[in-house]
Amino acid sequence: MLPYYVALVGAILAGACGQILLKTGATRAAGGWSDQFLGPYTLVGLLFYAAAAMAYIYAIRRIPI
Repeated sequence: MLPYYVALVGAILAGACGQILLKTGATRAAGGWSDQFLGPYTLVGLLFYAAAAMAYIYAIRRIPI
């Protein structure tokens, strides 16, 4: 049961990091719409969100909600 709780904590932390990176990418975007979405902070933030989603799905498989 412990690995599922570790995955849940990891999902929460990855989601928070993703939020911070997306905010940083949005404020640092100098150009237009495409520059904002293709910026390194935004792309890494989206990767963190994807990792958080996968970890959350793994965690809720066994944790009673």
